[in-house]
Amino acid sequence: MREHIRRLLDQAVAMARQGQVTEAVSCGEAALFRAVGRTEREEIEQWLIDHADVFHQE
Repeated sequence: MREHIRRLLDQAVAMARQGQVTEAVSCGEAALFRAVGRTEREEIEQWLIDHADVFHQE
């Protein structure tokens, strides 16, 4: 996975942990839009699944 996409995903987790879930989801979506090819999209989707607990609103 490319570095700028990894940074977007890390930023999404940080936002979610601060309670900014809507913004975090938007950041995750931005990473998906920047993905090139099916493999990279699948890696990002798996990463989001692996970190789903952070994005869960209570």
